[in-house]
Amino acid sequence: MPQVNRNNGYFKYLEYVPFVSTFTGSKKIIQQLFADRHLKKISNNLEPKVREYKWLCLKNESRWRSFAAMLPFVGNFIVWRIDVSAAKRADRIEEDPSLLLNETVAYQKQFLIEHSAREIEKYLKYVDFEVQREYCIEQGNLQFASDEVQEDYVIKHTNPGVLKFASVDFQVKLMNQDLQYFKHASPEAKKQFIVQCKNDNWLHKVLNDFPSFIVVLSPEKQAEFGVKNKKLLKHIDDSAADFIAKNNKNLILHMTKNKQNRLINEGFINQEELKALNIYKMVLQLTDLAKETGKSGLKNYFEMIKKNQEDGFYVNTIKVLFEVAEIEQIDKLIKVIMDVEMQQGFRKELFSSEVGAEIFSKFYEKSDENVKQELFEKLKNQSDANFEKIIPYLDHKHQGILIDDAIKAQLEAGDIFNKERGLEFLKNYDENAVQIRALDVKKIREQNK
Repeated sequence: MPQVNRNNGYFKYLEYVPFVSTFTGSKKIIQQLFADRHLKKISNNLEPKVREYKWLCLKNESRWRSFAAMLPFVGNFIVWRIDVSAAKRADRIEEDPSLLLNETVAYQKQFLIEHSAREIEKYLKYVDFEVQREYCIEQGNLQFASDEVQEDYVIKHTNPGVLKFASVDFQVKLMNQDLQYFKHASPEAKKQFIVQCKNDNWLHKVLNDFPSFIVVLSPEKQAEFGVKNKKLLKHIDDSAADFIAKNNKNLILHMTKNKQNRLINEGFINQEELKALNIYKMVLQLTDLAKETGKSGLKNYFEMIKKNQEDGFYVNTIKVLFEVAEIEQIDKLIKVIMDVEMQQGFRKELFSSEVGAEIFSKFYEKSDENVKQELFEKLKNQSDANFEKIIPYLDHKHQGILIDDAIKAQLEAGDIFNKERGLEFLKNYDENAVQIRALDVKKIREQNK
């Protein structure tokens, strides 16, 4: 078998020199007799590994070359021709690495040693299974070996810690078979697995243990998993934080302070909204506490807010609550807020706002007649209440009462005959309610002509 190396083979150039080659050739013939014995000792760690290349060269070299080297001049020419042939053979393997499959194990080992510093990935998968395995163990790198060798080394030898040295594709393949390998994979393989994984349950489990990898997902996906697992929101990237600030503000509460400050600086949220969001967080905590203690923590909280906070902040807090609360929480929030309002007296700042009118309308619509009447009486008896926003949501009966009261008030003031101010107030009422009262208005006018 010709020597692989084309540049500095063992005693190679000495064998091109007449008479000197006679000595080196005879010496090689003797050494070749013991090559197998030394290689076996090296494999059993009885000789230093650094000597392996020397004995591989001797084993792979044709004995005919050594005999030829012993002949001056003619033999030196034959040696040169053999080396040229060996170089061409190595060139063909470099062009088509699959040719290594036809070579002996000793030749493959020597070839890998001589090519270990360049493009080893081209050749490793075409050598014998044991040669691959031995090379990977020595180098601590599995990434260029065949899947069979990688699987044998990682799985059969129960050594998942070396998985990170395997190829990225192989690592992903194993993770798709069993998630236990995720913690042993390289960062690059982990990222690729998360991007490619279609099983949300697996992703949820992986991200729960390794939350920093959430950033490899799209902003939409980061938000989706952030809703399911709030602790992940501390690890999302800026693009995901922006997406969440636009679509689900209550999740901002679970982000880091740095991300919250950036969102404030870039105009996604203001300080008042963030303050209100923190109140929402406290409300949720109180709600959880109420479930445990059986007390209405949420209601007590609103009572405290109403007593101790300025009107504008109270209304703003409620507004933010309705922007960020989950659908199933809305009805509960409405009931608690209206209970507090009915007990402590209505704040005109709340019911003159859009959110206040919405709260009133939903509560009023779902209430029975007795509660509607109680609610109406409390509003009616509050002289400074602003009814413009909530009047359209009252039933016709209650709207009619308000129309009557308003007409009487205008009659007393003489404004009902003022063409400009006349029945202008009726624009706030439901059209059907106005029509029901139209005859009464006509009669009143005729009586006062």
